[in-house]
Parts: sequence; C-alpha cells; structure tokens
Amino acid sequence: MSGFTKSGAQDYGRILLYPEYSLDVGKPDAPAKRAGDAWQREYSGGLALVNPSNHSVAIPLHGSYVDENGKRYAKSITLAKATGEILLRG
Repeated sequence: MSGFTKSGAQDYGRILLYPEYSLDVGKPDAPAKRAGDAWQREYSGGLALVNPSNHSVAIPLHGSYVDENGKRYAKSITLAKATGEILLRG
C-alpha cells in the first residue's frame, strides 16, 4: 500500500500503515450484501461498510457499534459518497 506524489503519480517504495488496518473485526459471519446503494459485510466483531456511489447513503444498523475514534452509532450511519467505515460491536 503506497500513496501518491503531489503530481498524482503512484509513490512506490513506501508503505502507509493506517490505524484502521489493526482493528479487530474478527472473522466474516456472512457474505457482503447490498444496503441500498452501499455494501456491508458482517464480521464476528464488527461491520465493514462501503459506499461506492456518488451520493451519501444512510445505512440502518441492527445493534450498537463504535468507530475507530470512539464515536457510537446505534440506529444508522450515513456514509459520504465514495467512502467506507469499519465499525466494532459496542
């Protein structure tokens, strides 16, 4: 995993380690499934969400979750366009 230079070219030779890489979501509980225009996959310890669309998407949640910064979500989460989120059971 590497980044990009200021000109937008691929920056090979560096590895960028983000804190999200070490979140313990556990093992997959089910295949990925659609959530409106987004996708979600349940894990034993959390939930992975991605919104590949070009607009925001509200995704209903069944349970209580917390993101990598400690923010809690209970009923739903809204993902901006072209974003994703990893939530831990909480």
